[in-house]
Amino acid sequence: MAEPEELAKPEQFAAPAVEVSPTPVLAASVASVPFEPVPVVPQPAFDMPESTPAASSATLSFEPIGLRLSLVYATLQYRLTITAGDDLCAANLFGDMIGAHASIPPEQQLAPALAALKQLKAVPPIAAGETVVLKGELQLPLSHIRPLQQGSASFFVPLVRLCLGDENGDVAMRRVFTVGIDGGAAALSPLRLDTGPQEHRQLASREVEAARGYPLQPDQRRAAG
Repeated sequence: MAEPEELAKPEQFAAPAVEVSPTPVLAASVASVPFEPVPVVPQPAFDMPESTPAASSATLSFEPIGLRLSLVYATLQYRLTITAGDDLCAANLFGDMIGAHASIPPEQQLAPALAALKQLKAVPPIAAGETVVLKGELQLPLSHIRPLQQGSASFFVPLVRLCLGDENGDVAMRRVFTVGIDGGAAALSPLRLDTGPQEHRQLASREVEAARGYPLQPDQRRAAG
């Protein structure tokens, strides 16, 4: 497991959370992508597994701030808001970003082992009704993306996988989000991969609720099978 990043201490305050204006992100040398209609591209569909773990009392709200596509990497900056329904013990935030694709088994996309994720942040204890805001970034090599094809165009559906867990491998909570352009349809529009370096700022996220249906611990998955 990768060593945790040395990052600033997260903000903690009583709910409701104070709105924080996003800071300017990403290189100014890369032009922002002008708005244009995005064609409908078939995307992976995830069904809810038969067994569903008990619901967590905490809520996670994921906000993409900006995503830069360079010649080598996709870099996503984000803001994550954690609100405790009951008292939450100190934990660590683990996560990564991949490209969603129908050819990859759903469980592999939605229920990764904790050891496969990067340790992103330390999460302090959160009292019931309080909120913690964490900011950071996720990076994915473009060579690791399996693109969606429509004609000669290549598209990318960012899939963000987040877990609250401890160093022993126990997972308390898992949430998965897609990131894309909100065009008013049920699914977010994917991002073009084949038009050179780009910067996306007007992004939205949607939770993939099917991810909640997978057992949190590996031994629970074996028992269910």
